[in-house]
Amino acid sequence: QTSKLQNKSKFRGSILEELMKFALSVPDFRRPDKGNIRHRLADIIMPMILGRASGHVARSEIIEFGRHNLNRFRKMGMLRNGVPSEATLCRAEQGIEDQAMAGRMREFMSDITEISIKQLYGMAAYAAVLLCLLFLLYDSPVRRHLKLMPAWRSVRDEIASTFGRHVRSIH
Repeated sequence: QTSKLQNKSKFRGSILEELMKFALSVPDFRRPDKGNIRHRLADIIMPMILGRASGHVARSEIIEFGRHNLNRFRKMGMLRNGVPSEATLCRAEQGIEDQAMAGRMREFMSDITEISIKQLYGMAAYAAVLLCLLFLLYDSPVRRHLKLMPAWRSVRDEIASTFGRHVRSIH
């Protein structure tokens, strides 16, 4: 019997969390009454998706990707029983219904787009607030006491005296 992954991840609201939700949402087609289920279906799907997203297409490459990142997967609560074999990956690929998977992928992409937009707007809001704070800090009265800026009239008079000319004051 497979157990559901407890969502205690540090990736709340992230793309990785949505990807984990997606993998958990795929219905398990296997027969648990046979007693030979070693890996949760999500533990088979996640390395396949992440491996292929990383450029590992063949099953042997996906297995190597899983072995290389085994500690990272375990920190996320996956692959507790190790990396699935090539035969397991093959059976999983053949058992997943293409149309159902395509529908779930469409939902997943919609969710990811929404999260990405929220994250971008959040970063833009933080940048705007920091920029406003920077302007306020620059224009604060403290700055005037740190370095006194001469008035333009005194700068003009000083430059004129340097060149030996007398400039008539406008006032």
